[in-house]
Amino acid sequence: MDLGTVIGIIAGFILILVTIVFTGVPFLFFISISSFVMVIGGSFAAMMVANPAARMLGIMRYVRHSLRSRNWNTERVVGDLVEFAGRARREGILSLEDYLEEVDDDYMQRGLQMVVDGTDPVIIRDIMVKELEKVQERHEIGTKLF
Repeated sequence: MDLGTVIGIIAGFILILVTIVFTGVPFLFFISISSFVMVIGGSFAAMMVANPAARMLGIMRYVRHSLRSRNWNTERVVGDLVEFAGRARREGILSLEDYLEEVDDDYMQRGLQMVVDGTDPVIIRDIMVKELEKVQERHEIGTKLF
């Protein structure tokens, strides 16, 4: 889970609680099921009006992605690429096929598979760039949803 998301959620709850305490009104005064249903239900209804049904059916996927973050170890990725280049130079490109299962990142695995298959480098680059663009588009859709 992304640290910023966790801090934001906790800070929001703390600010609400501090505000309630400073008002001097009993805590139960602020609990209203009908208000909760109106705000949450109304927000969800507005989201449904503004977005296609297919997108709304996948809303939990967007929630899961927003609460989860993948930490990229840039040095490890670069080290892996250097290692693969060295193996390809010493043992030949086809030898990389033996190491494909060791790669835990699907994106890199697909790229290496294309290299092993002898796909033209320009085509590999185009495919990989298009795939990244599609991921970015999906993330922007999820962000706009909320």
